[in-house]
Amino acid sequence: MLFNRWNLDRGQTGLLAAILVITLAASLGCLANGFAFDDDGQIVDNRFIGSWSYVLTAWHSDVWWCRNPSPAPQSGYYRPIQTMCFIAGYHLFGRNPIGWHAFKIVLHLFCVLAAFRLAQLLTRDKEVALVAALLFGVYPEHAEAVAWIAAFAQPVAAILDIAAMCLIVQADPRSRFPVAPIVLAGLAMLTYEGAIVFPAIVAAYFFFVPAAGASSDFRSRFVNASLRAIPYLIPAIIYLTARFEVLGLYGLEAEGAAHSFAQVVATQPSAMFFYLSTIARPRTAGPSHAIEWVESFKSPNFYVPALKMAVIAITVWALLRRSPRRNLYLFCIAWFLIAIAPAMNLNGLWDLVQDRYLYAPALGIFVILADAGVRAVREYHLERWGIACLGLVTAAYAIAFWNVHSYWKDTPTYYAYCAEAHPKMPKYRIRLEEWYETHGDWHAAKKEALTLEALEPDNPTAHLRLEIVYQHLGEKALANQEFLKSMPAEMRK
Repeated sequence: MLFNRWNLDRGQTGLLAAILVITLAASLGCLANGFAFDDDGQIVDNRFIGSWSYVLTAWHSDVWWCRNPSPAPQSGYYRPIQTMCFIAGYHLFGRNPIGWHAFKIVLHLFCVLAAFRLAQLLTRDKEVALVAALLFGVYPEHAEAVAWIAAFAQPVAAILDIAAMCLIVQADPRSRFPVAPIVLAGLAMLTYEGAIVFPAIVAAYFFFVPAAGASSDFRSRFVNASLRAIPYLIPAIIYLTARFEVLGLYGLEAEGAAHSFAQVVATQPSAMFFYLSTIARPRTAGPSHAIEWVESFKSPNFYVPALKMAVIAITVWALLRRSPRRNLYLFCIAWFLIAIAPAMNLNGLWDLVQDRYLYAPALGIFVILADAGVRAVREYHLERWGIACLGLVTAAYAIAFWNVHSYWKDTPTYYAYCAEAHPKMPKYRIRLEEWYETHGDWHAAKKEALTLEALEPDNPTAHLRLEIVYQHLGEKALANQEFLKSMPAEMRK
């Protein structure tokens, strides 16, 4: 049995089962949801998803090929394994959202198991692994990867990468070319482009956690870590070659990206601080967040979060300098930073921060918190306090995890939440109004068009959109007024 191979006794097996039950209970809220946002284009309205020939198409097209079939790429996402998951899901569940949501919950439960095993192998402590798996399972920011059907890439890639890392950690140190973890890492890259950083994670592991008896000097550790990571460059090169053949250089930046390198750098501290702060602020979870571009290094939106990040870094280093667990914690920090690095290509994102990008990276933070917490409880004999604190954190996380599922109830709910989170950004209002127009709800479309006009009173497009709404509602006079407002000032006379 699997748990016997993990050397768990009956009590530990029961606790692991209880963690899975708690995770399942916190996840069940999404079963009442329908399809939202990208679910419509990739599943509901995808006329190719039922064809098995689409499996071959997935390997020589991007994930949005279904929107407008042509040789030209529709997006920068080359994820053939994700597309195959969509095809398999359609043949299993059709367009019934309950089946899709149940499938996503099962994926999350498998990832919790994988997270437990990796934490156990890294820390050599089953209690620490149980705590890390519990926090990972109900972490509210993971709700997006569970509740949003289209977000297959992150949980599938996380399972593959964590499984590969488990094989690496428990492998014979003399093994130089481990085939199974290389294959798993390659499949992860074909699922989610962010997994391309896995060779760097492998290098970090062998640098910070050298094998027993290995040389401890920096140069020897660096050379050994580099050599150990080289085999994992093979799937990375294969992925990048295939991606280039299909997409070329398309998609390295988001369509219409107009922010300079300096602006990207200036925005990094606020984005990174937000990701870190979510550990202590479970109520922040959601499909969109009010993080805006920082235009200058002189802005407090740059130097305030940068100062906070510096204080965090100095504090962490001061605590780790003499810690006997320093190497483990440094690897876990490296895991987080390396895994989150692709999400720091801010010009290539729809939103500056997205919860799903924390799915795999968060495991590194939870291993540190679990290990430090369990060891402190043991050293100071604070078992009751430790259990009480863990219970409170778990309850807060689980409640927030359950509540946040409602944001993905359907497309208008999703857009409405995003519009409230970004009151000064018109793109969500435009999408919401377009959805109401497409579905013939012109009164709701009018409300959104008026809001859009109030946000951008000098934007001709906002007036034209409102004119179209008034035309469909039969309000001709108001439609003519909006048409005139859309014209240049000199033409109104």
